[in-house]
Amino acid sequence: MSSSKVKKLFSDSLIYGVAIIARSLSSIILLPLYTRYLSTEGYGVIELLSMTVDFAAIFFGARVGQSFLRYYGLASNEKEKSEVFSTSFSLLSFTHLVGAVLLIVFSTSIGALLFGGQEYHAVLVVFSLNLLFGGMSEIPLAWLRANGKAASVLFFSLAKLVLQISLCVGLLVYLEWGVMGAALASVLAQGTVAVLLTLYCIKSNKIILSKEMAKKLVGFSWPIILAAVSMFFITYGDRFFIRTYLTLSDVGIYALAYKFGFILYAIGWQPFQSMWEAERYRIYKEESQHYLFPAIFSFMSVLLVFMAFGLSIWIGYFLQLMSDQEFWPAAEYVPVIILGYVFLSWTGYCNLGIFTSGNTKVFGVSSMFTALFCLVAYWLAIPSYGLMGAAVVTAIAFFVRFFVIHKLAKARFNMKLNWYPAVSSLCLASVLFWVNEIGVINTGNLFLSNVLVCFLFLIMLFVLKIVKVSDLKTVYSTLAKKAGA
Repeated sequence: MSSSKVKKLFSDSLIYGVAIIARSLSSIILLPLYTRYLSTEGYGVIELLSMTVDFAAIFFGARVGQSFLRYYGLASNEKEKSEVFSTSFSLLSFTHLVGAVLLIVFSTSIGALLFGGQEYHAVLVVFSLNLLFGGMSEIPLAWLRANGKAASVLFFSLAKLVLQISLCVGLLVYLEWGVMGAALASVLAQGTVAVLLTLYCIKSNKIILSKEMAKKLVGFSWPIILAAVSMFFITYGDRFFIRTYLTLSDVGIYALAYKFGFILYAIGWQPFQSMWEAERYRIYKEESQHYLFPAIFSFMSVLLVFMAFGLSIWIGYFLQLMSDQEFWPAAEYVPVIILGYVFLSWTGYCNLGIFTSGNTKVFGVSSMFTALFCLVAYWLAIPSYGLMGAAVVTAIAFFVRFFVIHKLAKARFNMKLNWYPAVSSLCLASVLFWVNEIGVINTGNLFLSNVLVCFLFLIMLFVLKIVKVSDLKTVYSTLAKKAGA
């Protein structure tokens, strides 16, 4: 029985992985289509529009999704769970509606700020609707995850992907609507799935609205807004400086490179995190299960580093196969950005002490100072060092944020993590990457050379005793005990 539950744990993570990729990274799956029918400037426009909607979502969403997972996970009965769901969903849908209306009302000024004119004003108006539909989807998707409905998450995510692909083919290829076609495809797909998600989840929950619960949700979340704003500027702030000091085409190239940081996070961490965000509170409440924290972290960190290494090695080969030559320079910046996302993933695991203490203010303040450092560094680095300057500052900023949050969280709850596997595997990956870059491993065939260096990484993990067979058995057995508890 325990073995079957462990298999379900990993199968759910795999299902979440496919769902997250489909939901969040459709632009990567659609990459050949975008690079054929959109220029680097057009791709940059879509990136700036997405960035604008994401920024608005921070304020109008108030980060209620984080509160929902906490209060829903700690709810003691079905009535409390329904109260948390219905209050969270209603609150988030209303605030996102207000946000979408304001974006449309001020679209002329926003368009001038983003693009230096009104060429893409109509596209901005259409794309603003994604703020509303995104808000409608957030709580239903979180509810599905909290209830272990991985297959349903996958269904809705794939539905959105299929819709967006179909609409892009029709609007970009056949009608040749360019950037407007890409925007319409995104909005129509997002809106259709948002309505279906709402209908599916509402029928399974009683409508119990509570002012007190709304106050708790906002009260817990508002300090996280500082952290979210900080994360926005760390993640997207460089686009403003690139747009100012360089060109829209540079924004497009850098945005493509940055997508592979998202890919690493989506494939290598977020599937696990989707399961872990709810599970870690249950483990926290059972002191006898705290040994799971270091065991799982060591395993997941080495796996993440291996994925980061593989993606860095294969990125040039992938872009040559899948994109127009105009986008190939993006490969140069991918490894540095990916390094930053390793640090971001570690932060997501180490921040538990801040959330369990309820003192989310320190989370927001520490992230805010990291963002200020980041913005100053972007201002200094991008004019002189271009896109590589932006990538390096991003990696440093993610590390600074990780270091600060880890220290603050550890002071409130010590997870007793073992850092040797994580740090050692990262050092090994860095050495082998540069060995591969200078051509030490050169078979005359790029594909074969990449395969060999990836196998060498795996072998060295065991040769250097970064990973032991006994460690793998220990991770499995601890998960089995937890699943059978």
